[in-house]
Amino acid sequence: MASILTLAVAWIARILVYLLFIRAILSWVNVPYYSTVGKAKDLIAQLTEPIINPFRQLMSRLGINTGMFDFSLLVAMIAIEFIRSVLIRLIWLLPL
Repeated sequence: MASILTLAVAWIARILVYLLFIRAILSWVNVPYYSTVGKAKDLIAQLTEPIINPFRQLMSRLGINTGMFDFSLLVAMIAIEFIRSVLIRLIWLLPL
């Protein structure tokens, strides 16, 4: 049971990190909204915005101004990996 939960947590974290990475790459590309890539870009933005926005607000409150670069994506990726490792360790400690 623990191995199934571990795999689920790892897969969810990996998918989130991949989505954030794809969002970062697509932010450098200017595509029309009506194209397939434009719609995919919008979908990925809608899926990842709830993850990125708290980190963006935190960095703003702390007075961290990164200019035109949005480091909240990187901070979100690091936080996801940290949470993933903590959850996996906690799962293995559970008496299932």
